[in-house]
Amino acid sequence: MLHTLTVCLTLIAADPQPPSSASVEVPVLITLIREVDVPAQENGVLARVFVRAGQRVESGMVLGELDTTDAELAASRAQAELEIARAEAGNELKIRSAENLHQVAETELQRAIELNRKYPNSVSDTEMDRLRLTRDSAAIQIEQARHELEVLRLRVKLKESDLEIARRQLTRRRIRAPSSGSVVEVDRNAGEWVQPGERVFRVVDANRVRAEGFLEADQATPGLTDAIAKVQVRTADGQLTSLEGRVVFIDPELNSVNGQFRIWAEFENRDNLLQSGEQVVMTIFPGTGTDDEQEREDSAETPRSERRP
Repeated sequence: MLHTLTVCLTLIAADPQPPSSASVEVPVLITLIREVDVPAQENGVLARVFVRAGQRVESGMVLGELDTTDAELAASRAQAELEIARAEAGNELKIRSAENLHQVAETELQRAIELNRKYPNSVSDTEMDRLRLTRDSAAIQIEQARHELEVLRLRVKLKESDLEIARRQLTRRRIRAPSSGSVVEVDRNAGEWVQPGERVFRVVDANRVRAEGFLEADQATPGLTDAIAKVQVRTADGQLTSLEGRVVFIDPELNSVNGQFRIWAEFENRDNLLQSGEQVVMTIFPGTGTDDEQEREDSAETPRSERRP
């Protein structure tokens, strides 16, 4: 049986066929493509709830907010520490002071050398050694001042990271919609304690839905992939209308129990005519996939003599 289905489904991906006049009907269940449980990311008191059930929200919109007092103070402190670090990193007074001391020490040493040249032994060897030591120590002080300044500049990067962490902690206390849709559940009220990972809101997007069903193995008609699918629904005033979608998934594995395979299509849910959980009949038109149409156009443009036998 599995081998038979494999052969049948292989035909689906084979060279496209002209649109078949024999459509395929399959009972389907309407499900939502996108439904999201929106959790808290930090623990704390839910200070504010900005939405209600049934409200339409856009991606990134703040749905609720935990108490932010401590997080705001932490961010303010991190900002102040960063400003202090930047001020210290921009202070080159120690380097300039060390350079001045080195210049003075070098001048004193050169004067002593010149004096000894004119008047030998006028400056003792001990004094000359002291002057050289003073000059060399001043040079080391320059290097030390430069090293300390480099450390202060690295500290600025550390404080920038601390500020970013503090701001992120503040942002994580705001619960945002991960996608556009409608709020269908608000699980917590303002003033209640919430834990990380605990659902606070549920958001669903009914603008696009999935129709899931099962086909028998012998219904694996060539050209099902990306084929046009339609469902009939009634509008609010009772008029019958049709929604058109595309087949987006065909399960390559056969269910060994019932001899069926899964298939589903996706539809733009105009005016929310389809409801999640609703059962309808979907009609599939094999051979109407976009790849099939392109292949037929290419075939029509190719001279008969150049076509493969």
